[in-house]
Amino acid sequence: MSTAQPELKPNRRGVWLAVAVVVALLALTTWDILRNSDRSSPAALRRAAFDGDEATVRRLLAAHPEWLNQPGFHQAASFSFLLDNGRVLLGPKGPVYYPPGSGQLFRLLEAYGAAALHHALANSQSRVAMVLIQAGANVHATLTNGYPAIAGAVSSCDTNVVAAMLQRGVRLDAVDTLTKLPVLHFAVQIHRTEMVAYPLKHGAPINATNQFGGTALHLAAESSELPLVGLLATNGADLLLTNRAGKTALDLALMNASSNRASRDLANWLSAYAATNPPPAKPAP
Repeated sequence: MSTAQPELKPNRRGVWLAVAVVVALLALTTWDILRNSDRSSPAALRRAAFDGDEATVRRLLAAHPEWLNQPGFHQAASFSFLLDNGRVLLGPKGPVYYPPGSGQLFRLLEAYGAAALHHALANSQSRVAMVLIQAGANVHATLTNGYPAIAGAVSSCDTNVVAAMLQRGVRLDAVDTLTKLPVLHFAVQIHRTEMVAYPLKHGAPINATNQFGGTALHLAAESSELPLVGLLATNGADLLLTNRAGKTALDLALMNASSNRASRDLANWLSAYAATNPPPAKPAP
């Protein structure tokens, strides 16, 4: 007399489902690594761009110009990216840092669909970025997470790269569609004075705001960056604009002035500048 097999308990079903998913991802990862491990694939061009290997980039472009704008987003990269970020969910809280030149950064870019130009920009490979731009790389490209190429140029490369992108129609009022960060904010948040000055000179909107209503001046004041605050203020930043919390740049500086000398110096400078440079009077109605 046969006996019926007991049904799997719901929690055991979940375990087997998780195991099946992991096995499937590992299989896809292995296949993807094998598919892209040789030096005759679009992934090789993206890796050479990331590494700044100009000779290899030129050679691969000459042989395969169709690879120029081919994006990543491979299973191997995506799975590795998930593993890299696993500690955010399972371990100590805090942002994951991707060191320049690291495999983690390369996989992150691949997972977000980066073509060769984005790889070069993100890893500060200005010479290779120029080679790619001159070859016809899409300077208007945006990653799947909303990150525009011009943001990478302003964050990590030099003004020659930015100039080349502007000549090809890139706009300085571009915004990261995920974080809502304007181009100028990218330069301010990594304290690149020269990359704040250059976009300003070429028409970047100085009072553009992020998702919290903060301008580049707010961001610089919050970081106690007096050189950046001075540059922005003397180029027309509106000192009276408030963010969504109702704070001006001076308010943000004053919040830390009692315990932070840099904030105190910045608050004193902003107060003196505002006193000697009042905003223009509004026209009578």
